[in-house]
Amino acid sequence: NPDSVSLTAGDATELTVTLKPEYATTGVSWESSDPSVAAVEADENDNTKATVTARKAGTATITVTSKDDSEIIASCTVTVEKKSTSSRYRLPDAFSQPFGGESDTLGLVDVDGAYQFRFTSDFGIPPVVEIDSESFRAELASQEGNDYFWKVYALGSSGETCHVTVNGTCVARLTAVSAAPASGLVVSDTTAPFTVAAGGSYQFRLTADAMPSMAAGSPCFTVEYVGNEGKDWFFKVYAIGNVGDACGFYVNLAPTPVAIATIA
Repeated sequence: NPDSVSLTAGDATELTVTLKPEYATTGVSWESSDPSVAAVEADENDNTKATVTARKAGTATITVTSKDDSEIIASCTVTVEKKSTSSRYRLPDAFSQPFGGESDTLGLVDVDGAYQFRFTSDFGIPPVVEIDSESFRAELASQEGNDYFWKVYALGSSGETCHVTVNGTCVARLTAVSAAPASGLVVSDTTAPFTVAAGGSYQFRLTADAMPSMAAGSPCFTVEYVGNEGKDWFFKVYAIGNVGDACGFYVNLAPTPVAIATIA
């Protein structure tokens, strides 16, 4: 109860499950079909209750299953709407740690070209990072265990601002001191970890003023330049290794990968 609910990113609600007959003592387990949209966490003292936290716009199904019989289930459909970015949301500036993790930065930040955040995930789930201005760009720079490093680039003029939200919670407001040099900025359409089927391929789109380079950090993948359309440059990576092999992809000889792929 309930069997469907609508939330705004950052909000939370409680779900409960009723066991019949009343003397049933079996435990239950909770699972979200998409934790990046809606995460679920059972009550430590009573697992017939669970808290659902909306993380980003989308739809997810929360399923609760009997531990004694996996065919005994119930579900709730969660619809999440994006938090408003109107001026009423932008003010006042209230910053707090997000659900499911911790940011190394809270509050007001001056950005001289670019600034990097570290978000530590409590559950090993990549954080959902959003910004509310087209004058900034955010991308995943690297990952070390449960630490996810996100870099935000200032693309507009000095004095422009944006808010950074993580899992639906505002953690910082950025103010541009200077813009990142456009000639050195490469933006990838893929920054989160992903999987590629054995023998399969995946295509990156890199946006830059000049043709960037891309290299695989492991022989389990090969990289091939496909072509370009204006400032968009396309590279295809091929999974030639074994299931379970992982590889980082490096742009312009950067010390950290722009994304990491695993062969599934």
